[in-house]
Amino acid sequence: MELVTDTFSALGSGVVSLNGAAGEAVMVGLDTLVTLLSPDSVIQLVLILLGLVLLTYLLLCLVYHSVRGLYTFTLPWLLSLVTKPRIAEKFGAWAVVTGAAQGIGREYALALARHGLNVILVSRNKQELENVANEIRDTHKVDTATIVADLSDADNIGKIVKKVKALNHEIGVVVNNVGMMGPGYNNMADMEKKAVKEIITVNVLPLTMFCHAFLPDMAKRGKGAIINISSVAGLVPVPYLAVYSATQHYISALTQAIAQEYSGLGVVIQEVDPGQVDSVSSKCMMSGSSLLAPSPAAFVNSAIRTLGYNNRTCGYWSHSLLMTSLQSWVPSVLCSLIVWLQSRRQYRLAHPAQPPVPTPAPAAAQKPPPPPVQQKPAAPVPAVQEKK
Repeated sequence: MELVTDTFSALGSGVVSLNGAAGEAVMVGLDTLVTLLSPDSVIQLVLILLGLVLLTYLLLCLVYHSVRGLYTFTLPWLLSLVTKPRIAEKFGAWAVVTGAAQGIGREYALALARHGLNVILVSRNKQELENVANEIRDTHKVDTATIVADLSDADNIGKIVKKVKALNHEIGVVVNNVGMMGPGYNNMADMEKKAVKEIITVNVLPLTMFCHAFLPDMAKRGKGAIINISSVAGLVPVPYLAVYSATQHYISALTQAIAQEYSGLGVVIQEVDPGQVDSVSSKCMMSGSSLLAPSPAAFVNSAIRTLGYNNRTCGYWSHSLLMTSLQSWVPSVLCSLIVWLQSRRQYRLAHPAQPPVPTPAPAAAQKPPPPPVQQKPAAPVPAVQEKK
């Protein structure tokens, strides 16, 4: 602080020597500022206190998120090295997985089967569904059931619920994974009405109705788990994915609300918010598995270990670290700007500018060709008669 005071004093002396009367006015202002920042100033004390409060807050945030990260990811991983989680005993013998033909849904079905649960697979692709069911039966020796249905048709949702309940199995885990992003990064107004309706229907209705159908039975038994797969697009608004992002915000709000409604009843209700996963649906983003885009198997192996440890998680440590940094350490205005810039970049990659079509140069003016010269017909040649 003394250095700052000396600096302002030297600056004021220089101003006075250079500008005369005008410099004296500036000097008065600088003297006032030096007085306010002097060691005995109340303003200095307030600034110091505010700085200490801010520093304490940041340190507490760092400690809180560090402990939460260790508890969510490191502790379950360490325990898994010693003992295998007893998911079937803790929650129930059967699991229902929607969108189970590929990607995250497929890996959740395989992971639950690996932990001893029988699995009911729901998807619209019959052949891929049968392939997953056969792999589960052959590899993990558990029972499976398949339900082929297109969840973009709202009428099929109630039929699926009836089919599942008709099997008369104890449903211990429900993984609401089915979802669709639609045409990718696009202006909402440029999307077809059919695509908008399908995104809302697929992302919202099956998850909601499955929670409504299976939660009461779990609460009566005092055990069970609902895993709602959302997205990091449900944590922040994402331009150019407006409809998709809005449905993920709905999933987040619904999951947190019903988790509070059913707290204390023995039912685990978890929201999983993955970032990019290297799958078919992420073809419009970065390709190939990486630190920020793990394979579906790597993601699910991490996410399923968090069940029972954290009711809201990104599922993978790098996704959680990235979103925690954006939401806790970066000002909201800057966070929104970063998301907008990234979304804009993806939009431009998905819609590259078309090169301008070259305009053909006007043909050079040419003189019309001269009319053809008409020639007179040749005079007939008299026939030569041979002499007899």
